[in-house]
Amino acid sequence: MIEAKPDDCVLSFYTYQIYLGDGIKKLERSDDIRIMKYTIFSLLALLALSCTDKKETVTIPTAPVSVESIQKEIKDKQYFTSRLALASPFELETKPSYDWMEDMKDTTEFFKNYYSERKKFSLSFLNDTAATIFDDDKTINGTYKIDNEKNEGEKDGFKLRISYVDTSMSFPGATEPMVMTSSFTITGIDENEIFLELPREYNNRKVLALLKKK
Repeated sequence: MIEAKPDDCVLSFYTYQIYLGDGIKKLERSDDIRIMKYTIFSLLALLALSCTDKKETVTIPTAPVSVESIQKEIKDKQYFTSRLALASPFELETKPSYDWMEDMKDTTEFFKNYYSERKKFSLSFLNDTAATIFDDDKTINGTYKIDNEKNEGEKDGFKLRISYVDTSMSFPGATEPMVMTSSFTITGIDENEIFLELPREYNNRKVLALLKKK
């Protein structure tokens, strides 16, 4: 019987010991050598497949059921981004699917910088109405509300809307700074996590953030 013993999935020829019967047999014929080489390389190929990176299974919190339940869940809590995802580009899918950015093999500087910036995103709900966002290396203080209204260009579902004064945005002749509103679709929520569709896209795909409660 031939047995291959890998050493912690390190693909090295020297980590294999070939056992034949009750001892190591000396291979004298060229046919035996060819067969043994073929067997070794086959085992190495199988081991390489078994030792490839396995994608972590991510459990997404269930969809919210009411405005009241969401408000109760997020009040007085802080959330920090743990994972990022890109929504499927196929809008007609009956069941949403996502590609987790942590599993992507994109090594470009643009991707790495974008991922690093989005991973800093966090939310703090101070009470029933006040919230703080940290995004783009800025802290933004504003007010929030939850609704299930569908504005133009939005999908169905519950929304988290955060309004804030943006002093960097104003029109000529305006006497007051502009009030901006960022809307997030609440895809899932439970006692420990919230899954949000951000008002952002990457390569024409919606960006989502799975945030964990602090």
